Amino acid sequence: MFDSFSKFFFYSKNILCLSHRISEEVFSMIAKSEPLRENVGELVDVLNADGVRLELFKHVDSFPSSQENSSKSLRHLSSAFSEDHCEGRGGLKLSALGSIGECEIIIPQDADIFVSFHRPRHPELLENSAWQYPMTSFQLGMKALSVAKETNIQINREGQMFITHQVETTKGIDTYVDFIMTPLISMEKEGEPA
Repeated sequence: MFDSFSKFFFYSKNILCLSHRISEEVFSMIAKSEPLRENVGELVDVLNADGVRLELFKHVDSFPSSQENSSKSLRHLSSAFSEDHCEGRGGLKLSALGSIGECEIIIPQDADIFVSFHRPRHPELLENSAWQYPMTSFQLGMKALSVAKETNIQINREGQMFITHQVETTKGIDTYVDFIMTPLISMEKEGEPA
């Protein structure tokens, strides 16, 4: 499953893939689609949220808690992905801020949801990095999660997110659904203004 997916993705002549790869990749992951769908569902349920923030972190204590910085209510989802569980390790943080609340999901890089998780290798990209995407684009890009087996997400230096869903047809043949989106806010390092 993973082998055929990675061969397709890395050797594809797909125009979307090529346009995304003009800029250097700074993050990529392959995730199991079912648990990813559950987490994405929580984000899109946030009332009046207009964007989704995706953040890579080196350690849990390397980003400020929303509880300290927001008067809005906060829901930490899935105790398996709690901050205590992530302590001392890096991972992925997904969040959405709405009119009456915020949803924040923290997933350690070695969680079972990930088939692979590749963080930046360049020294200037090793600090926390974050991107924000329009909620409508994020929803469209994640729509195929309902039928996908695995999902590959890559982000380049400009913050463009390239999503590929691996979908098995009724005939047992793998096919792929691609989506690309640009960020509302370009990549930033922790401590710099957005």
